[in-house]
Amino acid sequence: MPDTGNIHVTIVDGRRQPLAPGTDVLVNLLGGAQKFTGWWVKGGDINLAQIPFTDTGQDAYYVFAKAKGYGDSVTPYPVAISPGKTVEAVLLTTPENAAFHFEQWEDFQKTDANVVKLVSSGAADAGKRYSDTFEKLPMQMGALLNLATAINDIPLADGSDPLSDYYWEVIWDLLAPDRFWAWVDARFADRVKELADLHAFAEEADAAHWHPANGTIGPATRSWKQTRFEVANVQLTFHETTKDKRNGVDCVVIEPDIDLYKDLLAHGLCEVIPNLATGGKTDPRVVYAMRWMATRQETGVPEFNPPFTIE
Repeated sequence: MPDTGNIHVTIVDGRRQPLAPGTDVLVNLLGGAQKFTGWWVKGGDINLAQIPFTDTGQDAYYVFAKAKGYGDSVTPYPVAISPGKTVEAVLLTTPENAAFHFEQWEDFQKTDANVVKLVSSGAADAGKRYSDTFEKLPMQMGALLNLATAINDIPLADGSDPLSDYYWEVIWDLLAPDRFWAWVDARFADRVKELADLHAFAEEADAAHWHPANGTIGPATRSWKQTRFEVANVQLTFHETTKDKRNGVDCVVIEPDIDLYKDLLAHGLCEVIPNLATGGKTDPRVVYAMRWMATRQETGVPEFNPPFTIE
């Protein structure tokens, strides 16, 4: 029908595999001109047909799904209805009380070489350190691998590679569920500034206020946040007064994290304030799902593919 459009919804689980065909799922469309009661469907290959097109400028909807035994999932961007056409929406949902599942060291070494290099740098026994960390601190290891994968996917303006062309050495006793600290080649800060000059990153004002001194690490000097996605953007904060020579390379401390929301108001209301009130940290399992969905809805970016699953 010319005054309606269709949405094809694909739902995958925390393994990035299609949701089992017999799974009961409630799907709804939120935030647009029309109100819907929702659709009960089976599995993760879903066609929502003949959605009314109102031509009011409010024909974009967030696609929400609640599968039995899984948490809520919603698209990071509104999906725009197009009259007479079918548009795509992709969701990732994880089981309730889901946990990270990491590869054993032998298999992990066969994954992305740049991520393996980051995890291995500076270790006398990288395999033992990797295994001990994911067994004792799974949320911290999940955050580290989320960030390593996301940083690895950032194209630098001069054609160099963020992980393979610059020295990194993770400070393992400072891992957190939402970020990590590492020694990094001091030149890398200027590579990120170049991205900000191209509007691929945005500089954070008053970085020292938001990223104060941490033990022997001085306050932040410069910080930039990726602007590519509406959600789950990488922020790279540099503590350039804390210096050392590591493996013969002049290094400073870097503090990467991922903000769930690009919009400052949403970031404050939905992430910063709740974390301050509860003393909690941004959940790396949520970051994983949102970053994956964001990359699937964008063109020209690699699919987010960290070396773990959530089951």
